[in-house]
Amino acid sequence: MKTGLKYCEERVLSPISWYCHRAPDGAFLDSTSPEELDPPMPSKVPGKGFPVWTLEHQGRELYFSSHFEIKQVVDLLGQKILPHNKTLTEGSGYSNQHWLSRLHKSWMPWKTRQRMVAKLEKLLPDS
Repeated sequence: MKTGLKYCEERVLSPISWYCHRAPDGAFLDSTSPEELDPPMPSKVPGKGFPVWTLEHQGRELYFSSHFEIKQVVDLLGQKILPHNKTLTEGSGYSNQHWLSRLHKSWMPWKTRQRMVAKLEKLLPDS
């Protein structure tokens, strides 16, 4: 399991972005400036691009657009018993669309999640 940081010329929205960052009422997440979102996404780093953090495990990769997304994944996957998808989507009827329901089964064992959380916590500021 390894982590990385790369930069992309265009803003990248991860599957977690849709559940972490909220756009102002009536706006679309992908058409809103990063600063307008709640919580805000990182701005473009001059000369590099937008930061994208990655976590690789058994040939599969998770990617994150912000530290807020990493924190949300750490908080959720750090629980020994995971919440039901319907709880995570607040009964919206889209529980099959939540990023956790789409996570490959190789990421789900408790020991794997513990290792994952430990790696991701190192990516968080002040860690």
